[in-house]
Amino acid sequence: MKKGIVVLNGPGGCGKDTFVKTCRKLLRKKKIKVHNISSVDAVKKIARKMGWDGTKNVHGRKFLSDLKKLWIDFNDGPTNVIVRQLNGIKAGVVFVHIREAEEIEKLVKRFPSTITLHVFREVGKAGNRSDDETDVYKYSHRVSNNGTLKELESE
Repeated sequence: MKKGIVVLNGPGGCGKDTFVKTCRKLLRKKKIKVHNISSVDAVKKIARKMGWDGTKNVHGRKFLSDLKKLWIDFNDGPTNVIVRQLNGIKAGVVFVHIREAEEIEKLVKRFPSTITLHVFREVGKAGNRSDDETDVYKYSHRVSNNGTLKELESE
């Protein structure tokens, strides 16, 4: 099997990781490997070195969002990290968590067959651009996660 790339987005707490776990369970039956990477993972490593304790509250999420924006403006660091990771994966489905519309677009231009997916659920505002503007991109697919796990699996 070739590699399929799915950019996955949605606000914090909407169930993106639950969606990936559900897909992993379904694809395992077909012997398809699922990879799960995030454009903020490398940012989190830097943030920890700067004193962030891993707490995903309003203050912590804003810090990660702002730090990521600085790194993007400096040298497109998060995108470059993701591209290197994707180039190292040969087969399977790769879920790539990216929040910002312009960052999603960069990846879609590099990998034109990328599917874009927005997971949504009623959650409050987080107080930062990365979380609060996940719905501005024109996604190829949208998944509602307002129901049960069984409903999500069906979706």
